[in-house]
Amino acid sequence: MLNGKKLGQALTNAAEAPGLTHRSYQLSAASLVTAAEGSVAAQAGDDVLVLSLSSAQYYRLTGTATHIWSLMRVPIRISDIREALTRTYEVPADACERDILILIEALMERGLAEVCSEETPTSD
Repeated sequence: MLNGKKLGQALTNAAEAPGLTHRSYQLSAASLVTAAEGSVAAQAGDDVLVLSLSSAQYYRLTGTATHIWSLMRVPIRISDIREALTRTYEVPADACERDILILIEALMERGLAEVCSEETPTSD
């Protein structure tokens, strides 16, 4: 647990989210993830409000989830998110990774995050 709250519980839907179904995304520490292209975020005090342009739903990220969101503005491995959080918070790495996976799956379920291709663009 981080800040006394599980990360997966740090995602609050500010509007009703009809039709959500739980899926397994087969995420691991090696998964490369980022904020989805179809999402727009804005700081609101200590929270971050994220709008899904495809569903016209907005969500509030609180606590540690805001830190994770800021890291996901660029493609990042889940293991790198875990390392950043375990340097900042007193939390066991395995519990931290488990909570990160729960949060990222919740973000993906709502179209706010996506897994990136392993290929990285080359600069010519």
